[in-house]
Amino acid sequence: MAEFTEDQIQAMIKTLKDEFNPDIATRELAVLELEDMKRKGCVLEFANRFDECHSCTKAHNCPILTWEKRHPEYANDELAIKIKVLEAGGEEAYKKKLEA
Repeated sequence: MAEFTEDQIQAMIKTLKDEFNPDIATRELAVLELEDMKRKGCVLEFANRFDECHSCTKAHNCPILTWEKRHPEYANDELAIKIKVLEAGGEEAYKKKLEA
């Protein structure tokens, strides 16, 4: 598990609250999202502010934008599934989403 600063975690929690809702924006999901971004090549300088990615040194060649094409084998790996389940609101909500 990667090490992240408390500021990065709290900023990601805030972003998740904005994107989903406060119930889904847990510390666990925030850390998993940061791990996912890091493995995809994000430098995490602005990991909590997608609108500021233009300030990133890799802005025009952001590795996250091409991750799925370069690594389709990770689309449904353990980390990706954990994130999807938490984003959906838990196992039951995730199963219902898959059925829909």
